[in-house]
Order: sequence, then C-alpha cells, then structure tokens
Amino acid sequence: MTGAAILLAILLATAPVRAQHVEDPAGISPPVNEVEREMRNEMGCTCGTCAHEPLTKCVCSTASQMRAELRDQVNQGKNRDEIIAHFMSVYGGQQFLASPLDKGFNRLAWLVPYSLAGTGMFAIGLAAYRWSRRRDVESAGDPLPVVDTALDQRLDDELRDLD
Repeated sequence: MTGAAILLAILLATAPVRAQHVEDPAGISPPVNEVEREMRNEMGCTCGTCAHEPLTKCVCSTASQMRAELRDQVNQGKNRDEIIAHFMSVYGGQQFLASPLDKGFNRLAWLVPYSLAGTGMFAIGLAAYRWSRRRDVESAGDPLPVVDTALDQRLDDELRDLD
C-alpha cells in the first residue's frame, strides 16, 4: 500500500502542470487591418488548454494577451515576417504558429510524410501484383504431377501387406 502511494506521488509530481483556461470577459475585438486578420488565423493560442485554437476563435486570457501584442506589432507598422520574427524571439520557436514555416528544414518536415506514404503505397501495390502473378504462374504449369512408377508399385505392395 505504501509503495503504491509513493508511486502515485512520484507520478503526480512529475506530471506537467497546465494553466487553467480562463476566458476573457471582453471577448474578441475585431482586427484593425488585413495583416492582423491574417496573422490571427495563422497564430494559435499557447495556453495549453484550448487545443491551440487560432486567435480568431480562442477566448481565453492568453489569446487575448497574444492578440494585444499582435495589435501592438501591427500598430508599429511591422509586416508579417517582422511580426513572426518578434513572436519567435518571445516564444523561442514556432509553437505559436498553426503550421510551421515553409522554409529550410521545415520543407523536409512537410515532404517526408508524403514521400513515405507514396513509397508505402507503391510497395503494397508491387507486392499485390507479384502475389497475384505468382498464382497465375503456378497454375499455368504442368497440371498433372510426375508419376514415379517404382514408388507407386512399392506403395501398392505395402498396402496389400496391411490387408
């Protein structure tokens, strides 16, 4: 019993703690321009409890803070790339984006799953084709087996001896 309690305490102590999802009573304010509208669709909430919803939909306080920071960047006259660079410096990565940037190594991240799926489908098709051809080749061979008369004679003799 004590061992189970200790194990439970260790598991609970090492579990990640998530922030609570606190909704902002002010709601979602409309974007001021096209850049802010596009960026709200491209960015997701980072609170950890709202399934990384886009800033256009999430109503939690974290998303509200992110929208305020985004509006501040837009009001400073920054373009899309400058805003992304700012948020990357704040968060230390691209986790705030709904999808990774299509540049450099990230292109490989987009390409590998599709190429693996294509290769797998080709391999399955090739295996199915070969298996279906193997049956046709086996059935196209000599339909009657080769008869060994000496072996047949010996088998008949042994069967007669059993009677």
